[in-house]
Amino acid sequence: MKATTELRGTALIIKLSGRVTVGPALMTMREATGEIQGSDARLIAIDIRAVSFIDSAGLGELVACHRAADRLGARFALCGARGKVADMLELTRLGEILPLYPSVEDALS
Repeated sequence: MKATTELRGTALIIKLSGRVTVGPALMTMREATGEIQGSDARLIAIDIRAVSFIDSAGLGELVACHRAADRLGARFALCGARGKVADMLELTRLGEILPLYPSVEDALS
């Protein structure tokens, strides 16, 4: 799993790719999402279009990111869910809780 962060204006964009599962991949995700704490971003966008699979630990980390953004008064956006990842969000009903966007660009507008 890979994770990169980018600050675009007042938006913190965290791009994830690969399989997000318990273990080293989750630790990589946590390192990247740790940048939310202390950020002055007005939007926290998690780009998951390149994530091929996510387990319950990864889903839990997404919920933690949503809560962290809320504590900072920032808007949260989960972007680009598709395939098995979109299926997991639907199955767990997290898609009803987490704001979903087709792309980062849609979340920015």
